[in-house]
Amino acid sequence: MDRGSQRDRLRLRATDPPGEAAAAVLIEEEAAAIARGAPVLARISVRPKAALKAASAPAHRAALGDCGAADGALALVLAIAAVLAGDGPQDIVFADPGLPPTGVSLRPA
Repeated sequence: MDRGSQRDRLRLRATDPPGEAAAAVLIEEEAAAIARGAPVLARISVRPKAALKAASAPAHRAALGDCGAADGALALVLAIAAVLAGDGPQDIVFADPGLPPTGVSLRPA
């Protein structure tokens, strides 16, 4: 781990082991995906703030460690995979240090 990352982890009081991950998600309007012939894998909606529960560490941290900036996108990719696998709707709450939580719901397309 480079010095900058070590410094940031200390500043944020990170206690989970560091992890390495990368994730990319293309989120677009359903009509745009259909127009270009792409499959619609899941539908994402923002959850109202009143419905948000306290955020906890992403479920993948136990296996992958703290993936830093990739945690949110990785959680989203894994939730889409769970929807595609038939595990039903998935709800995720993201909370970066110092920012209010944001929640999304994923439903099968």
